[in-house]
Amino acid sequence: MTTKRKKHKKHKKRKQRIQQQLAEQQAAAALEDTRPVPGRWIYRLNKVSKYFYNSAGDCVAHGCNRVSLELRRGDFVAITGESGSGKSTLLSLLGFLASPNPTPKAGQFLFRADTREHDLADSLRQGIGSSQMSRWRADHIGFVFQNYHLMNHLSARANVQLGLRFASPGRDVDQADAVLEALGMGPYIRKRTRDLSGGQKQRISVARALVKRPDVLLADEPTGNLDTANKCLVLASLLIAARRFGATVILVTHEIEHPPLVADRMLVMRDGAIAEDRSFRPLVPVVPEDTLKSLASKIALQGYPEVFNDLTFD
Repeated sequence: MTTKRKKHKKHKKRKQRIQQQLAEQQAAAALEDTRPVPGRWIYRLNKVSKYFYNSAGDCVAHGCNRVSLELRRGDFVAITGESGSGKSTLLSLLGFLASPNPTPKAGQFLFRADTREHDLADSLRQGIGSSQMSRWRADHIGFVFQNYHLMNHLSARANVQLGLRFASPGRDVDQADAVLEALGMGPYIRKRTRDLSGGQKQRISVARALVKRPDVLLADEPTGNLDTANKCLVLASLLIAARRFGATVILVTHEIEHPPLVADRMLVMRDGAIAEDRSFRPLVPVVPEDTLKSLASKIALQGYPEVFNDLTFD
């Protein structure tokens, strides 16, 4: 038997094994939902707007137009829509990178953390400073960007530890290695990021966001630059963030096949407003024995079956 035939036979057996495991897990999920019991709300928006104006004071774009929304702890939410629909503006608002328009008629923008409720819209009307918004970001929000934003001359461990630099004291620097291990990056902890692949770099950026144990993880097109195998690995990393680390994960994506695989809910943006709000049971359930690679295999089998046999997960 040729080496090529042996490899094909091995892949076929692996595919059959994963199909059987996935079928069993989905059957169990049909009887008992495997998602965590939803927690209390973490965001509550009521008629929140973000408009953009030119130098003459005329409104030239509605980034978000009277958006009302409630998100709960432990949710995995995907936001989709065409370019210019407002999804990145909404993500910026949720991450305190942008502020809703502080007009007398501004809506309510509640964020709950540390058992306290913060009304961002009201705080802006009262003149909240940028330093306070920076503190909220540092303590409660983790970010994953499409282009990684890593320090290429530093190791994976050092990059992840940077995620704690601006957070409040008391965060455990030693957790960096544990988070990298959970995301399948254990063998690369001491490697400089410039020597790693794009998918590996993106998993480091997920680890950097997770190490401070944020309430919310915001991911803006995190798979846009990746091949299929690394897309599956990064989506698996975000699943681990939601299911095992308890973060509320909010994923912005153009790739419409992603949400049904991993998300509990999908928001479709159009002209600055939420045009559709769908809830569903994700196709890939997470069980305690799942590793990053087994999750990635299940995602690949469901989302990319035509190329599954050709994929390897490193």
